[in-house]
Amino acid sequence: MIFLIVSIDLIKPYDNVYKIDLSGDNQIAYISSRLKPLRVQVFENGQLAKNYEIDVFLVSPNDVQKYKIKTDTSGYAIFIPPKPQFEGLYRVIFYKDENFLNFKYTIINKLYLIFAILEMIGGFVIFLYGMEKLNRGVNTFAGPTIRGFLKKFSENRIFSFVIGIISTIAIQSSSAVNVMLVSFVDAGLLSLKSALSIALGAGIGTTFITQLISFGIFELSLLLVIIGYILKRGEGRIRSYGNAVFGIGLLFFSIKMMSSASYSLTIFPVFNSFFELVNNNATFGILFSAVFTAVVHSSAAVMGFAISLAFQNVLDLRGGIYVVLGANVGTTVTAIIASLKAGTSGKQIAFANFFYKFLTFLIILIFINPFIFIVERTDSSITRQIANAHTLFNIIGALIFLPFLNIASKFFKSLFKESAQISSLPDPSIFENSSIAIAVAHRKIIEMSSLIEDMLNKIPEMIITRNPSLISKVELLDENIDKIREEVVIYLIKLQKMEMTEEEGRKVSIISSIVDEFEAIGDVISKNIVRNLYKVYNEGLVFSKEGVEDLLEFHKEVMISFQIMNIALLDFDKDKAKEGFERRVLINTLLDKHHQKHFLRLRAMIQESVLTSSVHVELLNNLERINYHISEICKEIMNEM
Repeated sequence: MIFLIVSIDLIKPYDNVYKIDLSGDNQIAYISSRLKPLRVQVFENGQLAKNYEIDVFLVSPNDVQKYKIKTDTSGYAIFIPPKPQFEGLYRVIFYKDENFLNFKYTIINKLYLIFAILEMIGGFVIFLYGMEKLNRGVNTFAGPTIRGFLKKFSENRIFSFVIGIISTIAIQSSSAVNVMLVSFVDAGLLSLKSALSIALGAGIGTTFITQLISFGIFELSLLLVIIGYILKRGEGRIRSYGNAVFGIGLLFFSIKMMSSASYSLTIFPVFNSFFELVNNNATFGILFSAVFTAVVHSSAAVMGFAISLAFQNVLDLRGGIYVVLGANVGTTVTAIIASLKAGTSGKQIAFANFFYKFLTFLIILIFINPFIFIVERTDSSITRQIANAHTLFNIIGALIFLPFLNIASKFFKSLFKESAQISSLPDPSIFENSSIAIAVAHRKIIEMSSLIEDMLNKIPEMIITRNPSLISKVELLDENIDKIREEVVIYLIKLQKMEMTEEEGRKVSIISSIVDEFEAIGDVISKNIVRNLYKVYNEGLVFSKEGVEDLLEFHKEVMISFQIMNIALLDFDKDKAKEGFERRVLINTLLDKHHQKHFLRLRAMIQESVLTSSVHVELLNNLERINYHISEICKEIMNEM
């Protein structure tokens, strides 16, 4: 007896020339729409099976239906599914003699794609808003402490590095830390070397949020939002704590939203193809991440987006590391753009930060496979691995460049040398939140104060040397002060359009008042005092020896007031401001004393005093007027909320 073995093969047809799937598998269609035919090619013992009966099972979301179809003369069995009436995943099984092929197609609502995209964008926007709330809350209750910490304890490079980590974890904004650093370097309170060391630490500290969200504690998100909302309706520090908790809750909730949206979008081949390209093409993945980060001005937001994709396995570890590399380079672009209008210190810190990030990027890219090997062993979860890669990037960069800070400091000092050019303010909208934008305005008035100090320092020289060229320098400084005032006023008007707290609004008002007081001081020097001295020069007048001593002594006391005000202005120190304000009484007493001494010289008929009497009295009065404006600045600082 002879047994004939029949071999049945079911194959999905594919065009190898044009790389096209002809089977109709993995379709996406709308409810009640017509689907493309599903095709299989049937072979019996290696030959095309013609007029061959095949069983087809259609598994819909609510039932299972069985159909019978026959192959055509080319061996194709073609099944046209009925118009679907329900959303969901449909499966079609072609079956013959224990051989089968699975097909699937997805039926969606016509608004499905729009809703999925809106969910993704909405989640990303909520993430940015959560970051803003967290930054604002932490900045309010920790910002002044961090500023004082940075100012007082930053001379040792290792300690400075640790301070950078702690400070950025505390206020969750490397941009805010960098703004503070520029202010302190400009004011001479920090060396560039110390600032660069703190910036290296800030790079590590800013990865804290990425680490936090990678744990995916979604269950607590709404509870944190509720607690934060209740607390932020309070006052003072309670409100600040509330903003911080509210922000953290929004971060977790937004990651859940983006993760859900990415799952919804995985049914679309275009979405999957895009992120397959991110996963498999280093150039595309890094460039996508760098541009995305530069556009949204936040590496944390881009990392949050990447982690939400990783939760659904849309992004694998290699793709996640490409995003890490691009985000770390892209985050320096905003700082560089802002620094183009900034002073020398701003350029030095911004370009040094870019230099260290870019070199770290190149080193890791060259050794990408060993880096992935190390990251894979840090955790079993892909989201934790990506977060760890972000932190490791900054740790590696810091370890490489921390020993060379002296060389880097000298290099960037030589690259961007000090100049008399006045820096320009950027548009406040480029900053993460209003607190950073206010810090930039604060830095600008410190720069304005430095120009005023130059003008004040030239007054004794103008009195003693009778050099007209000094007057020209003073007038030029006053022009620069007027330009800064105009620029700051425009900047503050734009800044007020941003959302800010009541305390921040008060600080903006204080800065505006201080700018006006500085302009008034500049006008007193460049107009009144200069006019007085022009009269002395032109008429060949000479002050008496005692008169010069009185003027210089009174000027010295006014300068003491100015220095106290400067210290108070640097960190809105109310105690120093009170000390400066209380000197108003002392200066007025000294003014009366010097008036009396001048009157005695007039009674003694000292010729120089008689001839210069009106100029001498006006100079004393103008110096007192300068002290008045200094005390008004101190009063504004004292009244800060």
